[in-house]
Amino acid sequence: MTFTAPVEEFRFILENVADFERVAETQRFSEASPDMVAAVLGEAGRMCNDALAPLQRAGDIHPAVLENGVVRTTPGYAQAYTHIAEGGWVGIAAAPESNLLRLELAALAELKEARLLLRDASVAADLGRRRDARRLVDESLAKDPTLEEAIDLREKIIGPGEDAALRPIRLQSGAPVDINFQEASFKEAALALGRAYGVNMIFDESVEDLEVSLFAENVSFQQAFALLLRANAAFYRRVGPNSVIIAADDPA
Repeated sequence: MTFTAPVEEFRFILENVADFERVAETQRFSEASPDMVAAVLGEAGRMCNDALAPLQRAGDIHPAVLENGVVRTTPGYAQAYTHIAEGGWVGIAAAPESNLLRLELAALAELKEARLLLRDASVAADLGRRRDARRLVDESLAKDPTLEEAIDLREKIIGPGEDAALRPIRLQSGAPVDINFQEASFKEAALALGRAYGVNMIFDESVEDLEVSLFAENVSFQQAFALLLRANAAFYRRVGPNSVIIAADDPA
């Protein structure tokens, strides 16, 4: 049975149920003329008929699968997504002058790039290009340190023969943080940062609990942690997936 997008039904809903004529009188939708609405509905219908509907059966027969940390979609889905994106359908609506929107879009771009780098790293690992795979997965984790698939792939690439302390810390969140410590205890500051990201902080007996004063805005966990360690002349070693031990940095 051939699918046909119900364009006329949607037009009926807009005109007779949603009272779109009144909506179009508002400032936000003032450019939504009847011709524009008809054009948008018509193009959306063609996209559904030509790009999406033919993939429904293929999706039933060849569903998406997860292989080596990468999702393999149904044949044809990637091309359909490209078609949809090129048509301008992939986007969000918000005030263009919004600073929050710009930050959100930048964060989304970082996450998308992290996924693309992970995909390339997985391919390189499958082809035996271990050095390239490790470089790509490190770049992926720099974009999104919470990407579990990237962490797992990196541990697989490193293997049991290498120092586990070199593996990335598993974080509960990759969101940036503001830090403002005024004459605070170094250990209490480290514990507070750890609680924010789900990291267990363990202190070696060599660590002095000095007072630290730090202020930084919109920094990553790694940046905040590095500033904190530098303020107390300390370093850390990873001793578990989300656990670190902090010790005094003795130059000798």
